[in-house]
Amino acid sequence: MPSKTVLSKTVSVRKAVVKPPTREVLPTAPPRVAVSRPVLLLDGMQRGAVDACVVACNLRHALNQPAELTLEIDLDAAHAALDGTGTQLWRWLDIGQPLQLSLGPYADVQVFSGQVLSVGLSQAEGRPVLLRVVATDGLQAMQATLRQRSLPAATTAQRVAGLAAERGLSTDLQWPGPVQPEQVQLGESNLALLQRWAQADGIVFWLDGRTLRARPLDAAGRPAHRLAHGSSLRSFDLAADVRSQCTAVLAGGWLVPTGRAATELVRPDAVAGALGGPTALSHGLGERMRPLPDLAAATVADVRRSGQQALSASSRQFLQGRATATGPLTDPAPLLPGGRVSLESLGPRFSGDYQVVALCRRFDLANGLLTDLDLQRDTLGRP
Repeated sequence: MPSKTVLSKTVSVRKAVVKPPTREVLPTAPPRVAVSRPVLLLDGMQRGAVDACVVACNLRHALNQPAELTLEIDLDAAHAALDGTGTQLWRWLDIGQPLQLSLGPYADVQVFSGQVLSVGLSQAEGRPVLLRVVATDGLQAMQATLRQRSLPAATTAQRVAGLAAERGLSTDLQWPGPVQPEQVQLGESNLALLQRWAQADGIVFWLDGRTLRARPLDAAGRPAHRLAHGSSLRSFDLAADVRSQCTAVLAGGWLVPTGRAATELVRPDAVAGALGGPTALSHGLGERMRPLPDLAAATVADVRRSGQQALSASSRQFLQGRATATGPLTDPAPLLPGGRVSLESLGPRFSGDYQVVALCRRFDLANGLLTDLDLQRDTLGRP
């Protein structure tokens, strides 16, 4: 028989090299966790046990007014979270104690610093007992004393700096204006004086820590917060009304240096692409002049300037309303009275920039953090 030859083949097998899994490098700092509750600073420290018991919080800022914070705290829950007696809580929230509030996505933006002025208890039927605390910022101290004195001739900015220095405050003022004649402070507080001067000159002022800041209302700049209907704009109620408008201001008074009478008739400038309050009044109902008598001024130019400020203040109130926005409006910077917001998707007549007259940042367990806005604007868009 023929022989069979069997061929053999050598196959080399290479072992697969298995690489170890890449090690994940952890960050050096823990990630920031977004929060939706107010954070309090009591006695100079954060008290998480108290924060967890806050059931309602309202922080109101109004134009040229002291900021006011109202807290409602579940008293029984706070006692249980602390020492069981509430001794610490009453000490932290006693009248005169300092109180700070922070908000924002990471509760790192301080929006209030002041002192407790009121404490109280309340209970609705079937509801827990609530500790109610009211605090205001340092502007409150400027209205505590009524004064009678004569103020020498000076610019308004110099007088404001003097009033702030009496309370140990520094100033950051953009308050233009000429030297004013001597004035008498008769039974008025320093805050009432500031408010009267600010209204006459179209100024917004506020307290930032220990610094009194002031800016012209017309220098607010572009809005940093945009609120769109159906998104961050939860609700709104806006109306243009000519009942508060006038087509001209007749400013009159006396020139203090000479004792002579002076009058100036001030009319508004036309607004391109929009309908201003004086124009709407003139076209719809006719002319309406508003007198501004009994001015005490140094020059005729000062009389005219007072008339222009009065007309501007009236025009700013042509379109007014309220709106509610989601969140505390603290990013990129906390919104304050005198600032601007942009309302979008409201049509050609009502969309655009509005000036904030007052705002209330509020928190409750049902709705979270919301911001209520009082708004005004001097024009109505064309249809």
